[in-house]
Amino acid sequence: MEVVLQDAKEGYQPEIVIELESNDVEQMDSNVDRIVGWVENWVKDHPDGVTNEIDESVSQLKKIDKEFEGSEDEEEDDDEEDEEDDDFEEGSEDDEEEDDYEDDE
Repeated sequence: MEVVLQDAKEGYQPEIVIELESNDVEQMDSNVDRIVGWVENWVKDHPDGVTNEIDESVSQLKKIDKEFEGSEDEEEDDDEEDEEDDDFEEGSEDDEEEDDYEDDE
């Protein structure tokens, strides 16, 4: 059961993972009563139930975030291309200087 506990601690917020000791019959009975109480409270607090499906508005926000991240990547690529163009232009000036040197000879 230690593996289950460790997985729960890693997968959920610490305040919702409660380790229950079951070393004797009294502790097991107490744990059963606690769990039944938790279930009853959960049902009372969530009369319509809940779903693990993502709300459509959250889904839309994630889509917008992905599009925004993609546009930032494109801007970075454009900046890199501009730097490469600058390097090429600088190289062109160097070529002209070499031509001037050859003319002097």
